[in-house]
Amino acid sequence: MHSEKNTNNFFILLIKFFFYYLSWPFVFIALGFNLLKVKKMWKKTKKASDVFFVTDIHKIVYKIFKKVAYLKNFEVVKVGFENISKKQMLFLPNHKANCDPVCVFIALYESGYCNPLSIIAKKELSRFKSIRNVMGLLNGIFLDRQNGRSILQCYHRENELIKKKYSILVFPEGTRVIGHNFTKDFKPTVLKVAYENLIAIAPITIYGSDQKKRKKEGFRHKIIVTLNKPLQPNVFINIKPTILMNNIKDLIVKKYFETKENFEKKW
Repeated sequence: MHSEKNTNNFFILLIKFFFYYLSWPFVFIALGFNLLKVKKMWKKTKKASDVFFVTDIHKIVYKIFKKVAYLKNFEVVKVGFENISKKQMLFLPNHKANCDPVCVFIALYESGYCNPLSIIAKKELSRFKSIRNVMGLLNGIFLDRQNGRSILQCYHRENELIKKKYSILVFPEGTRVIGHNFTKDFKPTVLKVAYENLIAIAPITIYGSDQKKRKKEGFRHKIIVTLNKPLQPNVFINIKPTILMNNIKDLIVKKYFETKENFEKKW
């Protein structure tokens, strides 16, 4: 019986692999058309910023990110997004891989979060035209981490966007930290816009984005994105940013290792 089950699982996996590699070129071509559409939308947006609704922008970006996830063969598993608030928030995820912004955006979109969202990314990514176009459409910000002037400009731009009802997604570690360690400090300076504009802070835990292991009885790689309980301004306003950021880091790290333990038991 056990041998028969393993044989069935093998053939199911084989069929999934077959259809995946058969469909890969078609999805890649469809992604190209989506990116061309984003380029055209971005050009129109530069002339008139309100020419598209936020829902239209998020929809096309979601389509692109879902295709990227398909081509990279990973699946985003959402945890804790069931009752996500519709209010403005400063989203603070840990950072393990380049696909982290993609994973968080997918989780937010599929949860019905409809606020305009700006992503802060490292300047090095701006050399890719497709990323520039997507970031431009989202009013994203490229940050040169070694340039004090760039950091100041980023802060002013964040304030402008928050006044326009945008939420902000920024990685407080400032760079990727591979593996199950958290050696980089979470920079408290990223909290400044939350303190000054009194918006909630939502810590997010990402697990699995830098792992190559596959689900034992499945096909697609699982990346688990957990929305931790948002911190409201009335809770953190009298707490020093350095202390608050340490608390946020502790919360994210704790959830990370809880997820790791549950993931290894289940898969």
